[in-house]
Amino acid sequence: MRKTIILLVLCMISGGLLKAQMRIGNDRRVNLSKVVSMGVKFGVNDAMMKYTEGDLKELNPTYSIKPSFGVYLEIPVMSWLSVSPELMYVGRGTMYSYETKNTPVDFRIDSRYVDFRVPVEFYLQISRTFKPFAFVAPDFGYVLGGYISQKTQDATEEIEIGSANMKEYDISALFGLGFRFDVYMPKTALYVKLTAGYNYGLLDTYSRMEKNESAVSGNANAYNISGDRYNRGMEVMISIGMPFYRETGSCSNFRKSSSW
Repeated sequence: MRKTIILLVLCMISGGLLKAQMRIGNDRRVNLSKVVSMGVKFGVNDAMMKYTEGDLKELNPTYSIKPSFGVYLEIPVMSWLSVSPELMYVGRGTMYSYETKNTPVDFRIDSRYVDFRVPVEFYLQISRTFKPFAFVAPDFGYVLGGYISQKTQDATEEIEIGSANMKEYDISALFGLGFRFDVYMPKTALYVKLTAGYNYGLLDTYSRMEKNESAVSGNANAYNISGDRYNRGMEVMISIGMPFYRETGSCSNFRKSSSW
């Protein structure tokens, strides 16, 4: 139920974004960097998990590409600085293929999170329409669910992710680089951002019940639960944003100004 509610909230916010009025007109003096904007972003996360002890610590994970998407609000602070709080759906996990006792094993964690992030973006003004930038953000994640599976030639074991085998929340640091392209047209304006970032998990994702052995984990055969396990991941994202602007009414908040 909680997964459905969160996804509905994302859809409602996205729908509101599409209905937001944006009246730039023919005044090409409008500077997108000086108005609050709303946007959508989507991309992929090359997810993995870092183990500090156990058998999986010595192995290299295989590629585990997960979807990531959400909505955000970009708030300019200075010409070179913006704050962009965002609500994201993020796929995480890891995947290993190895051999034990001459038996091939595919071990996989597919976890789903809803994240609240607050990126701080530092821009370098190359031109009016092109700006590279660096960003850093605290990231607070909450587990929606997922599966842990272990597949061999003889059998496949799969359990649902819950409080018995995954910590319900995560905190991480996100940092990276990007490019922003402002696009001005006769009656509208928008911008596109391309970013690549690394998400560095700071909390052990093993649950307390796993650590104190009050719950039997379905993945215990794959490694010894004696160390810590952290989320990691390289994210590549595309963002599309528009000024949050209303032309008339008492709720109008952004208007054209000759100072722009």
